[in-house]
Amino acid sequence: MGLQRFTIASIAVAAMLATRVCAAQADMRGVFRTFIPIIALLLILFAVSYIIFKLINPPQKNQLVKIRKQIANILNIPLKDIMTERLITVNESTTAHEIISIFDTNNAGSILVTDGKKLKGIITETDILRKIEDKRLSAITAGDIMTRNVTSANKAMRLGEAELLMIKHKIRKLPIVEQENLIGIVTMTDILKSHHDFFNKHAFESEHIPLVESYLSKDYIRAQANDRIKDHLSQFIKWKSNAILGMQKTKLLGIITERDLLMAYTKNPRFLTAATVKTLMKTNLITIPKNTSIIKANNISIDKDIRRLIVVEGDEVAGFITQVEILDAFCTFLAFITSDEGKKAISTADN
Repeated sequence: MGLQRFTIASIAVAAMLATRVCAAQADMRGVFRTFIPIIALLLILFAVSYIIFKLINPPQKNQLVKIRKQIANILNIPLKDIMTERLITVNESTTAHEIISIFDTNNAGSILVTDGKKLKGIITETDILRKIEDKRLSAITAGDIMTRNVTSANKAMRLGEAELLMIKHKIRKLPIVEQENLIGIVTMTDILKSHHDFFNKHAFESEHIPLVESYLSKDYIRAQANDRIKDHLSQFIKWKSNAILGMQKTKLLGIITERDLLMAYTKNPRFLTAATVKTLMKTNLITIPKNTSIIKANNISIDKDIRRLIVVEGDEVAGFITQVEILDAFCTFLAFITSDEGKKAISTADN
């Protein structure tokens, strides 16, 4: 539209000049000789208008406008379009041992408790760990363990709203309820996969892309390799830590998660009496430097199916970046991209 207006203005100017020159000439040969430079002038004005238009509206800027619209479309996706209808549920009378077995066989991070189709509560691995030292574990049921006030959403809620809700409550699972009936679930992994796919299609270049160092979590426990797990379990549960890091003085050797603790209990309920950190920790570690972009961190998390990444600075552990922090960073970054300030700061090029 800008190019068209500028071209019309250029033609009008050229026509005005031609009219004046023609009026000043007495014979047709003079008019003919005058029109040659006028046509040349018109072509020059057209070329200049085209260059100015391209400078004002470069392809990169047009591409950014397109991508900003795509981001807005993603954030406006209703949850019904991405929710999973395959649900892992138990009832309130299900025993703790049965629940542990379900966690193991389904590789689940949480289990929903229902009464028919009614959502009654949710159980996480940490909820089970809180009862792991209880000698009456076999008599404990889902109703004794579950969290009853479950944060849920309806199927019409938009993806952007769901992201903010999950960050606010620091939850990884968002049950979808319609007329009090459980109809599906959206996980944080589902949401981060959508961002993973989007940013793999579009390469962004900007100093404003968040780095993991700005979103580090310090919710972890350092334990020496020869320490007994029992000596750290209470603190791990109390502070809802992300992991226990096995150390040799200041050197990182391995990691223990709540899943590792649960599975160890399944194999041997008495493992707490003598198990040490080094006997349970996993040593095949994936670490990232603290100046890693949030986009790259998310790619690693999704591609490797890892909920938490160890962040290092040189040889030292700087902290963790979990899916909660990654999603928080994406919300901030996407809000920035779609802002007026972001128009000037972000450059992009399609892969």
